[in-house]
Amino acid sequence: MDFFDTGCLIISNGERWKQTRRFSLMTLRNFGMGKRSIEERVQEAAKYLVGELKKTKGLPCDPTFILGCAPCDVICSVIFQKHFEYKDQKFLYLMKCLDENIKIASSPWMQIYSSFPSLLHYLPGSHHKIIKNVHLQHEFILEEVKEHQRTLDPSNPRDFIDCFLMKMEQEKQQPQSEFTIKNLVCTVTDLFAAGIETTSTTLRYGLLILLKHPEIT
Repeated sequence: MDFFDTGCLIISNGERWKQTRRFSLMTLRNFGMGKRSIEERVQEAAKYLVGELKKTKGLPCDPTFILGCAPCDVICSVIFQKHFEYKDQKFLYLMKCLDENIKIASSPWMQIYSSFPSLLHYLPGSHHKIIKNVHLQHEFILEEVKEHQRTLDPSNPRDFIDCFLMKMEQEKQQPQSEFTIKNLVCTVTDLFAAGIETTSTTLRYGLLILLKHPEIT
């Protein structure tokens, strides 16, 4: 499967984009996005973030990783209804893949790949790493999806995955439905890609401004 055929929200168009975007916005709003009800999830993530910063005991450190963990934690709570400890190996593995993909996606290799995808399949380069990482992320998410399928209670949806699975059941008789396991995995991947780097970069920039202006801090 080509890397650029895997998206449902970020890299897609037509009916797939319309249906998954509409469903995702509605479901995320139901779980508090853009409302005060999500504040509890954010406060919980902030508590863990501050705890990690305190462990540095005021010594110089690079906060990039832990500032990325905070938004990832909030997204995990909405999608998986899970909190991962910052030392959890599965969580660290997911963060590593996301971080690598952002760096590679910004490289000249990916610009070349966008222009000549069929040619670049046969040449070495970091573009192969991002494709591998996307597949590894899909495996991670698919494992969570299978666990949700085993424990799903339609009368009490816990998170985004539960809601998507229920929508799949509603449309199972429609052969052209965009609500499939493949599109669920791709949609969740897109939510992580869109939400983590943007938020962590904003937090990092805000922290830099406060460090440069201690009188404001």
